[in-house]
Amino acid sequence: MDRPRDSLCRRRQEEKAQRDRKWKKEMQLLEAILELKVANETAEFAGEFFDLVEQRNSLPSGTTVPFDDGIADPFEGDIAAAEASASHFEPDDLEWFLQDSH
Repeated sequence: MDRPRDSLCRRRQEEKAQRDRKWKKEMQLLEAILELKVANETAEFAGEFFDLVEQRNSLPSGTTVPFDDGIADPFEGDIAAAEASASHFEPDDLEWFLQDSH
């Protein structure tokens, strides 16, 4: 009677370990997606910033430029937009990233 119980407990432990491994891999994938998204947002913001600096530096001396409140906030937007932009990622697409970062 102990044998079937041991087998059942072992199977449950193996299933739990498998679920834990799957969850960990999914969390690593999510972390990689978020890191890439933040890196892309930062690069886009930096590009806008340096474009603005370059434009202002190319103006004739003594020219004043009013403050532009229309510069995009890189963190503006909702979660749905972030999910939509990340929906094309597949676990295999980021395997190289996970290997390098973890």
